[in-house]
Amino acid sequence: MWLENDCGNGISTRNQRLTAVRSFFRYVQVECPEHLFLCKDIIDNVKHKNCAKPIIQYLNKSQLALLLAQPDTTETDGRRDLTLLSVLYDSAARVQELCDLTVGSVRTESPVRLIFNCKGRKPRYLHLTEKSEAILLGYFDEHSLHAPSRGYEPLFKNRQGHKLTRGGISYILKKYVDRANRENANALPHNLTPHCLRHSKAMHMLESGINIVYIRDFLDHEDLATTQIYAKANPETKRVTLESAYRDEHTPQPPSWNNDPDLIKYLKGFR
Repeated sequence: MWLENDCGNGISTRNQRLTAVRSFFRYVQVECPEHLFLCKDIIDNVKHKNCAKPIIQYLNKSQLALLLAQPDTTETDGRRDLTLLSVLYDSAARVQELCDLTVGSVRTESPVRLIFNCKGRKPRYLHLTEKSEAILLGYFDEHSLHAPSRGYEPLFKNRQGHKLTRGGISYILKKYVDRANRENANALPHNLTPHCLRHSKAMHMLESGINIVYIRDFLDHEDLATTQIYAKANPETKRVTLESAYRDEHTPQPPSWNNDPDLIKYLKGFR
C-alpha cells in the first residue's frame, strides 16, 4: 500500500516488489524453520493486485514505411539513422543488443549475418532481408568498416564517436516520429519506443503466416507463452482464423410460386 499510495508506483511495480518479498521469505523458511508459520502466512496471505494488461503497441506496414522514409539520406546522419532503424526492425533486436553491436558482429559476406549477445545466454545469429542488407552494406562502405582492425568499434556511434545509448536511440526514433506526424497528421503513435519496432516485426511475421515456434526462436524467447501474446493481440490474425473456420451453409431457396401460372390462376379464383 505504501509503495502504491505514497511512492506513486504502479500496480505492476508493486507486484514485482511483492514477488521479491515472497522469494525472500521462501528462503527464510528454509534457513530458519522456527519462523516457518510466519513466513507461510506472509507468502499465502499478501496477494498480488490485479491490473489491466498493457496493449501491445506496434506499427502496421504502411506506418513502418512512413517512419523509414523520414531520414534524410542526403546527409551522413540520415543514412546512419536509416541503417539503424532498418536493422532495429528487421532483426527485432532489443535496444541494448543494438547498442552493444560491434562492427565485428556483422558478417558482410552474403547472406549478411548479425551476432547478438542475448541476456547472458549464447549468442543469437540473425539474417536480414535483402533491402536491409543493402542498406547495411552501404553503411559499411561509406564508413570503411570492412577493415579487420575496426572490428571492436561500435557499429552505431554518436557525434562524439562513442556508441549510441538506449536514450540516444530513443531520441533518434522520437525525432522521426515527430517529423512524420507534422507532415501526416499524427499518423504514428507519439509515445512510440524502440521496443515497439520489435513488436512490429513479430506482428508482421505472424501476419505472414510464419509458425509461432519460429517466431519464438527469432525473438529469443525462452517460453512459447511469451510469444503467444502476439497471436492474442493481433486482430488481423484473429479475423483470418475466424473466416477460415466459418462454414458457408447454403440454405435451399424455397420455390417461387410466382413462376407457376396455373397455381396463381387457381388462387385468384377464390376472390
